[in-house]
Amino acid sequence: MSSGPRQPSSGLCTLAGPALLCALLALPGGTYAQVLTVSSWGGPYGESQRRAYFEPFAATTGIQVVEDHWGGDLDKVRAMVVTGRYQAHVLDAESSDVVQGCADGILEPIDYARLGLSPVDMLPGAVHPCGVGNVAWSMVLVFDRARLGDNGPRDWTDFFDVTRFEGGRGLRLGALGNLEIALMADGVVPESVYPSLRTREGVDRAFAKLATLLPDVTWWEAGRQPARLLDDAQAVMTTAWNGRIGQSDGLRHRRFEIVWRGQILDFGYWVIPKDHPRTDLALRFIAFAIRPDRQAELARRIPYGPLRRAAFAHVDLEHSRRLPTAPENLDRWLKLDADFWIEHREAMERRFRSLVSRSR
Repeated sequence: MSSGPRQPSSGLCTLAGPALLCALLALPGGTYAQVLTVSSWGGPYGESQRRAYFEPFAATTGIQVVEDHWGGDLDKVRAMVVTGRYQAHVLDAESSDVVQGCADGILEPIDYARLGLSPVDMLPGAVHPCGVGNVAWSMVLVFDRARLGDNGPRDWTDFFDVTRFEGGRGLRLGALGNLEIALMADGVVPESVYPSLRTREGVDRAFAKLATLLPDVTWWEAGRQPARLLDDAQAVMTTAWNGRIGQSDGLRHRRFEIVWRGQILDFGYWVIPKDHPRTDLALRFIAFAIRPDRQAELARRIPYGPLRRAAFAHVDLEHSRRLPTAPENLDRWLKLDADFWIEHREAMERRFRSLVSRSR
């Protein structure tokens, strides 16, 4: 046994501006604490993760948690793997990055046996070979009750019905999401949406349906804009990210109503950089973070949905109604197909831009 202080592994005190990190590592008596670095997205979501995951994990295990921001840049993960200089143990990644990172061989395969987790414990799609489902958000239909009353739209078909429901529509500027919505509005059931989009006929059908609505559309790009479209009467209904609309005054005051039927869900995943020397520590954190009570705590702080089925036993009924993965909200839902969009996004977005430019 060495008579001197045990040095932190992997040269942590020589990486990436580590004054704070080394201050966390050093303990009285010349020993060092274990440190776990988690890269996520910051903002209100990051604050919710801090309260639901990071602080309780540190309090339970004595392991310090350092928060990092990565912004979804896979090149950051690739650099860690290539150089062996790991600046994070765990990252919170979007589904497209999980699919791409796994295909590129820069993400560690997940040993689900070590997590004590079975696929039946999670929603479909939340168990990936290189990522463990953490949270869900969705694209939803939102309408203004002040203008449409109690007999507002109930699905995407109603969203496209400008005769029965007069007034403007809000849509996110881009093909992703809108093609799926157009097909569901045209009568395609969710489980057939992506098989249809993988055919020329299905793509043509989606764009043709979308074209019928363009004269009534105001486009939005930032998550805060849909609520403004409704507030300013530019639209009587709009698509929106459930988390952002869920934080709006209109929803809190019961003026806006979310239609969950046909929502397009996407997931965030916990991932580990390939060949990380502390994969054991990363898995220990993930096992903690996916506990039903921890997922429920995050959902109480921000309206994103748990992916662990048992989490809803820890959420009161009134609050669960605001969450995209609540059992009562999973009516004909659609999981965003990251594989499809990785393969086809460039072509779909190019055709979308051409369609929109011709309509102006």
